[in-house]
Amino acid sequence: MNIDLVLIRNLLYKWFVIGFVLYIISILIFLNFKDYAAQIACILFYVDPYHYFQIALALFGLVKLLLFFFVLTPALSIHWFLSKQKK
Repeated sequence: MNIDLVLIRNLLYKWFVIGFVLYIISILIFLNFKDYAAQIACILFYVDPYHYFQIALALFGLVKLLLFFFVLTPALSIHWFLSKQKK
């Protein structure tokens, strides 16, 4: 039972680290190419640049929320549970 929990905890930690690194990279790419991406969105999807920036920021906020609450929080709770079991 504890071995399965350790594997799940390690998987969640690795998932969080990889997701956070990709999140930071995507924010950096967005900040560097946001005007170019807004022009493409205007052409392809008929979206104003103002609305495109709102959609992009909402997406970044949602990804951060999902990473922290659905990946990091269970990993920390499993970690604390296992550390209490060892004592």
